[in-house]
Amino acid sequence: MITSLLLSALLSAGGDAPLPASPRLEILLNGSWQYAPGDVGWFSDTSLRVRVPGAFQHDDMVQEVCAWYRRTWNLPDALRDDGARWLLRFDKAGWYTRVDVNGTMVGENYGSYVPFEFEVTKALRFGEENELKVFVHAADSTHTLPGETIDDLHRVMGFRTGGRHNRNWVQIAGDVTLEKRPAHGIAYHRVETSVRNKTLRIVGELSCPPGTDPLQASVHDLETGKKVLDTELEVGETFEVTLPWADPILWGFGPYGTPHLYALRLVLQDQDGGTVDTVVSRFGFRELWYEGQTLLFNGKPFMMTAATIPYDFTPLPPYLYPYGMFEPHQFTRWCQALRAHGWNAVHNHFDSFGTGIYDVADELGMPVVAGLYCAGASWLTPNSKVDPRWPAFMHDQTKAWTKAIAGHSSVVLYSLIDGVPGPSPEWPLDKIHAQLDEAGAIRAIDETRPIVGGDVDFVKQGIAKIREEAARSFQDNGHPRFIKEVWAVDAGSGYATKAMPGFLAFMEKEKISGFVSFGKSFPTFPFHVTWPSDTGRGMRWQARFAPAGFTGWLNWCDPDQPLHQPSDVGDLLKEQYVARWGSPGETEPWVYPDILSESHGADTALVGIESLVLPGAPLRFTPVDSAGNAMLHVSYPGAVRLHALGSGPHRTMTLDAPRRRLPYAPGYQEVLTANWPATVPSPVAIRLEGTENAQHFPLLKIHLQRNGQDAGYVNVRFPEAIQATDTARRQVLKFYQDVWSPEWPAHLACEPVDLPVRWDTTDGRVAYTMQLDNGMVLHASATVTGAVVTLRYDLENHTPLTLEEVGIWNCIQMQLAPPLDDPLMDRTYCWTDRGFQLMRSLVPGFRPYTRDQAVNRRFSAYLPGIPKPYPENPYIVPHPGHPDDPDQRIWFWTVTNPIPRAAIATVSKDGTWAALTQGKGARGVWTNPGISCHHADPVGKPLPPKGRLTISNTLRFVEGSLPARLD
Repeated sequence: MITSLLLSALLSAGGDAPLPASPRLEILLNGSWQYAPGDVGWFSDTSLRVRVPGAFQHDDMVQEVCAWYRRTWNLPDALRDDGARWLLRFDKAGWYTRVDVNGTMVGENYGSYVPFEFEVTKALRFGEENELKVFVHAADSTHTLPGETIDDLHRVMGFRTGGRHNRNWVQIAGDVTLEKRPAHGIAYHRVETSVRNKTLRIVGELSCPPGTDPLQASVHDLETGKKVLDTELEVGETFEVTLPWADPILWGFGPYGTPHLYALRLVLQDQDGGTVDTVVSRFGFRELWYEGQTLLFNGKPFMMTAATIPYDFTPLPPYLYPYGMFEPHQFTRWCQALRAHGWNAVHNHFDSFGTGIYDVADELGMPVVAGLYCAGASWLTPNSKVDPRWPAFMHDQTKAWTKAIAGHSSVVLYSLIDGVPGPSPEWPLDKIHAQLDEAGAIRAIDETRPIVGGDVDFVKQGIAKIREEAARSFQDNGHPRFIKEVWAVDAGSGYATKAMPGFLAFMEKEKISGFVSFGKSFPTFPFHVTWPSDTGRGMRWQARFAPAGFTGWLNWCDPDQPLHQPSDVGDLLKEQYVARWGSPGETEPWVYPDILSESHGADTALVGIESLVLPGAPLRFTPVDSAGNAMLHVSYPGAVRLHALGSGPHRTMTLDAPRRRLPYAPGYQEVLTANWPATVPSPVAIRLEGTENAQHFPLLKIHLQRNGQDAGYVNVRFPEAIQATDTARRQVLKFYQDVWSPEWPAHLACEPVDLPVRWDTTDGRVAYTMQLDNGMVLHASATVTGAVVTLRYDLENHTPLTLEEVGIWNCIQMQLAPPLDDPLMDRTYCWTDRGFQLMRSLVPGFRPYTRDQAVNRRFSAYLPGIPKPYPENPYIVPHPGHPDDPDQRIWFWTVTNPIPRAAIATVSKDGTWAALTQGKGARGVWTNPGISCHHADPVGKPLPPKGRLTISNTLRFVEGSLPARLD
């Protein structure tokens, strides 16, 4: 059973909070993308959809050589900033990546180890839809290095490592973020903390305009929001300052500290006091260092027991980011299971997995042994060779990788490159290592963390043999002793269980500071994530199992599975560890929650989050999904404000999102549900009146007042027609009678209704009952609830026939309500898989008409699977006129794609309110621009003799933007 925590944490809602003027913001473009394997670059509505980020392969056994990705998103005009730069950042993609924005190529990148970005300022379109297309390609002769051709495939394999089927990431494997930054400002920064010296060091780089004032730096406690330090730095190309700090809360776990985070806030102002740039980043105060052979964590002896992800020895797809380890919630569960059984750190081993794991590890107090490259076992790269350009390429990649992750407190050790590709005769190992200088590349960026590797790297099948190998191989050269790889710490291995006590005793005696369990290591990992969020940061598991519109995204792991398999060796490791070095840490970690935003305005393009505890933290937005929802990750806990942006009014909501403990239980959910009010109480006052018009229709008049002022009235032909496929009922029903039959189009039949109708206006409703000539009885009623008018019809069948496809037509006319009159179709919308979209924008070849020209024109949209009553192609089709008046033909314009829900809406001329019509059971929507009307005409089930059928539709008046969720 899933244990869920869905907290409605709503504190306040409204549209009165302004959008902060921020020099930086982020739009996370993760989610559902179109996918086309191969170099086709062609997409259709039926294209395969996958999740990004995702370790996707079209076929488990065949790695794609190349593929295209595509997504679109609306960029509200409210985010336009003529003085800013916009950059598109990829946390991990490739090997080769080319990016097009709105048809313009904005850049290309080679390699998949480090993040990269392209400036897209000139290519973006504000106030409209933007298209992003990404081409990814495996490393090969012309796609391995820029401007280079490598004809030897075995040399190519040295760059991407692991062979064609492994580690050659032909996919978008990390977050995709569109970021706004100032034209000049803070280019880079990080924090270095020293427990030994009780100091905080801030270093960075600037790109400043002339006349910039000094940089203001402050440190804030993320738990309380209080400022604990501040200072001022002089401006230059670089900056550096060291501050004393006597009593910080130490970051770590168990005896070493708690997962307590601080935030550094840097503010760059001009001489007039205006803000040029602001950046905020998180950090924990900790230090890990060696004294001789002893590893100390925050001044206490530390025995590190790290684990990699649990491989299963299969040299094919399971090696591809197995089990979705670097989806953030999955990674949280993995760390939780590790700590429950004696492991206290993690190691990613053979590739950089993006920055996502470090964000989560920062929050959990989980140390990370950060690794960049592994040449791969012989069965992965049996013939790989070193290309002469490989050492220089990897040196540059190592520097860039170090710079990308050095700001994360969870990174406590760097792991050197694990081996090299098989050397070719012209490139012996000594020459390779002399040119590679990976330790020098790391130290050029970061001198504060220890580096492990070299002569302390062992790979053996079993922990008993590792002890013998270590005793023979360790050199007395003053280097710290660290065993980087131990294979086959197997959950079911009695052999490993027997060897574990002696192995740990040997490590303690020899002052070996830690080991990394590798291969088929405990705990095994039976549970899997479905698709918990689009928020990042991090990997997503097997994207093909999370199709577009997938709704299982709150289930972090399979609730029917345990978090891990029981393990004797795991229990023994924890027992031995606690006896020697103390607790490995909490099993119920503190986590920062996600927020699921529901029921905001359907014309909202983006939902963003603003920290109220830490003003100046970058605004972070994400596009809404096809259901109108958005998932955002809380990085700075406490009070936050959500912003809904789009074509309608800007709306806000304030929530309390504290950091919380994550219970040790399968299937648990830690999500705050932000329930936007479906509609703000409408100031539209409604009065109903029943009457008739010259065409002898029962006419419902809906009188409107808004803010105390007359807004005209909406006429409803109540009804305009009753329809049925039984053609024998055409004349006897005595209304405008449309016949849905295989012989469509059928002629319209018009006979007058015997009026006046006797109207009942009791209990605040308008109703009448009419008996038709054939014995059919129609009960019609209209009621008002708040800002919603419900139109209900009860039909009684007193004929001997079963009537099929019985439906009601209501012509809901807007032309006598001037704010809603829309003859040019520039404010009338229908519901699509992206929420409400302008109906005319979905019609090929649309052109506006005057009211007189548009009277006989109809704009239609149908649900999937509904047979069209006229040819579908071309999209502009004439409907034959009545035989008595052939010139009175109607021209149909039809939206290109089927709509998922029958809803049609018109926004007022000033954009502050809207009228929305829905029909339960309706086959589609349509409008006559000249009449400026709504049709979402409901259709009921078959009506047998002596049966009764109830069908209805609603007209509601909505303040602000259109609702995202339709009842």
